Amino acid sequence: MARSDELRESVVGGTVTLVFSEIVDSWTLSRQMDEADWAAVAVLYNDTMRGQLTRYRGTQVKSVGDGHLLTFPSTRHGLLCAITVQRQLAARRATDFPVHVRMGVHTGEAVGSGDLFGGHVTTRRGCRASPSPTRS
Repeated sequence: MARSDELRESVVGGTVTLVFSEIVDSWTLSRQMDEADWAAVAVLYNDTMRGQLTRYRGTQVKSVGDGHLLTFPSTRHGLLCAITVQRQLAARRATDFPVHVRMGVHTGEAVGSGDLFGGHVTTRRGCRASPSPTRS
């Protein structure tokens, strides 16, 4: 979870790039997979997200279950993070990561201190509503 000072630094002038991510059909998959296998998938996903978050100077605002809300200092950083995460997970998919991750990137005005609010934050629903993990 982001501290208020980290969040303020990631929201320069009220404009922020948001990245939302979640494992596609995670609820169903978590019940179909062995608990140890599901835990391994979750650890790989979360570690991959955290590694790229650091690399691209992002801030994690929230993480609930397999969902992440991240902010970035620029659209470029947010997009590069999302692309890199997707490429890394796709490379692992054939061996030990049998799931897809849905991600959405949005830049706009947001308000908040310790959490983010505003119409651009609720755009997250578009990410969840995507019919397939390949839709942008």
